Amino acid sequence: MLQRFAIAVLVLFVSSGAAAQISPCSGGPTNPLFTLIPGNPVQLKFEHLTIHALTAPTVSISGTQITVMQTPLDLPPPPVAASDLNCNSSTVTLGVLPPGTYNVAWNYALPSPIPNGAPIIVESHTFSFVIANVPALGRPMLLALLLLLGFLGMVTLRR
Repeated sequence: MLQRFAIAVLVLFVSSGAAAQISPCSGGPTNPLFTLIPGNPVQLKFEHLTIHALTAPTVSISGTQITVMQTPLDLPPPPVAASDLNCNSSTVTLGVLPPGTYNVAWNYALPSPIPNGAPIIVESHTFSFVIANVPALGRPMLLALLLLLGFLGMVTLRR
């Protein structure tokens, strides 16, 4: 029984490494690549091979809509050789997010030529993710779990 469990855990660890995606900046096929970094605060990593040199990203959050803006510093005329592509690898902090489904728009945009006008979107990439509602255990439940695991450990060791 214990051997089967150990094998299952080993297979899980081996297969999780195979599921990781390779960055487009390292030759991976997914371009762009969004990677959600769970934690407190939540972070979002964006990797994209692009013809643009870009400013640092700015983030705005309105409800469950997250908008990230970067301004191209140059607009080279197409066509551009593959060797002229830049790696845009940026990580933004999203803060503490409540449970829900979030939609991200990562935009490359130029400032509007009209005062107070909307920026001109040059490129836009979208991504959605879910923050699950995970209930936390209270102190009595944690104590009960500790006692149960201690009891199971003692039973296992006595065999």
